Amino acid sequence: MKIFEKYIIALTNLNGIIPIKKVVEVYNIHYNQYIDIEKIKLYINIDLKQNNIYICKNYFVHKIILVCDDYEVYMRKKRDKPYYTPNIKKLLKFYDIYYFEKSNQYYKLYNYMYNICHNSEIVEKIIKDFTILYKYINDQIEIYRIINMLGIYLEDKKKLDEVMYIFNQYKNTIRLWENNGFTKYEDCVAPCIK
Repeated sequence: MKIFEKYIIALTNLNGIIPIKKVVEVYNIHYNQYIDIEKIKLYINIDLKQNNIYICKNYFVHKIILVCDDYEVYMRKKRDKPYYTPNIKKLLKFYDIYYFEKSNQYYKLYNYMYNICHNSEIVEKIIKDFTILYKYINDQIEIYRIINMLGIYLEDKKKLDEVMYIFNQYKNTIRLWENNGFTKYEDCVAPCIK
């Protein structure tokens, strides 16, 4: 059952909030077996708090949502949306709260920023921090602040528009809690069957 604990953590990291029954459903599909929700109640006693995961009603909830008092807000935003369910190998990467997919847009943004500041460590840290924050709190992030963190002050409107465009393209590839793990691009372009 240790792998099931990883499923709880990975699916909560991917979704922010996820019904206990959905975690069981995904696990059962991936492993072609049946685990009863009643058995899962044994796991409710597992110390998930060390991974910042709590039980709230019939959901696994990440601590960030509870600390920010956003539980009801997220529940409204997530209502009636399908859950993104990757294959086993990809899903278990989300066991690491800091994991994110590096899309083509990520590399475009990385290369653009690297060409400006020529420091790969700074660029990687800024993009990683931006990605993690954006995943949780979505549109409350100001790209201008991120750009200024690089020490870039773009007076050239054309250059500013260019970097904003690249950031916005990248934002559309970040898996969001409010979209149940789907990106904005997937949410808009590919309506899913629930």
